[in-house]
Amino acid sequence: MKKTLLTFVGLAMLSIASGQSWLTDYQNILNSYVTNDGVKYKKLKANDAETIDRITEAIGKEKPTGSEADKLAYYLNAYNAWMLKAVLVHYPTASVLESDSEVFKRKNIKVAGKTMSLDELEHGLIRKKFNEARIHFVINCASESCPPLPKTALTGENLYEQLHEQTAKFMNSKHGVKQKGDALNVSKLFEWFAVDFKKASPDGTVLGFIKQYKKVSGSPTLNYAEYSWKLNED
Repeated sequence: MKKTLLTFVGLAMLSIASGQSWLTDYQNILNSYVTNDGVKYKKLKANDAETIDRITEAIGKEKPTGSEADKLAYYLNAYNAWMLKAVLVHYPTASVLESDSEVFKRKNIKVAGKTMSLDELEHGLIRKKFNEARIHFVINCASESCPPLPKTALTGENLYEQLHEQTAKFMNSKHGVKQKGDALNVSKLFEWFAVDFKKASPDGTVLGFIKQYKKVSGSPTLNYAEYSWKLNED
């Protein structure tokens, strides 16, 4: 309870200092509807759909300021907030792709005054502008195989600690990394974004990146698991 109160107060102060008026509202959404097992979309749509609208509207108008970490945290939070909005538009649904096959490519979100798609925000802006492979473990695509939506809004002050924690958490989850003898069963993310992980690896390999967060025996072959796009609903 004490930690939650301190987080709320800290985010309230940060939202004022950074000009991000939506950050406190976003944390309230995370507190109320995000669990270890997913997102309570039904309750979110019934009780706070207007809050999500208000958050995404503010994101569309407000521009990131401060350090590189502050800006990266802004864009990551923006992606996740817009993803929640994308789910609510079609909810109830079994999958974001089933309800809208172009959900990631459709240019219908606004961030910092610019209209773009979720793919453009992730690949054309976040991945292009910031040299940080661990963003793949905090960006949430509202799907079962995706790393879980962080339950605490990302902030520039604590961003790199949060990225480390979320990466380690996913590596040790059922959708992350599991070793079976000479084979390492890993998330499809490691194949899709291999170029990012190789750049962040001490030996220039995906396995090298993984070994920074997960104990691995020997030099196993990587087997990429099938990706489930089923909605990450609790």
